[in-house]
Amino acid sequence: MTINGVSTCTEAGTEKYERFQSGIGRRKRTLVQYDYRHTDGELFTCVKPTLDECRTARNKWLNAKQGKNVSRAMLKGLEKRKHNLEAKLEKVEHAIKSRTDDVVDFKQMGIDHIFIDESHYQNFYEFPKFRIKLLILILLHFNIVRIIY
Repeated sequence: MTINGVSTCTEAGTEKYERFQSGIGRRKRTLVQYDYRHTDGELFTCVKPTLDECRTARNKWLNAKQGKNVSRAMLKGLEKRKHNLEAKLEKVEHAIKSRTDDVVDFKQMGIDHIFIDESHYQNFYEFPKFRIKLLILILLHFNIVRIIY
């Protein structure tokens, strides 16, 4: 695996491993030397009894490496942004809960139908809803509309 203490794992995103025995006589142990070259070129190497343990250690190293990319200033800024967004959300929820409608609509007055005598608009039904409400209020004000209960 190594030539003069340097890993032969040179390609990014690859792994190489080699089994070897260490010890004397009956105390020999089989170990695995594991090398992994990350895509950014950084080398991870370890010696463990099994290949699965080496790969588990590599996965922990990768997870720690991903978390390391976030700086403390960035993390602090994200926490501040989260706090500000939560405050805005609470403000909007409070505004929605405390909103009361002061306007009396036709249902509250008990009006079921409105008949309009001479409508001077050709495309009356294509008006947006708020314009229709405004038009009806103007017509009611000038007594152009009759309300039938």
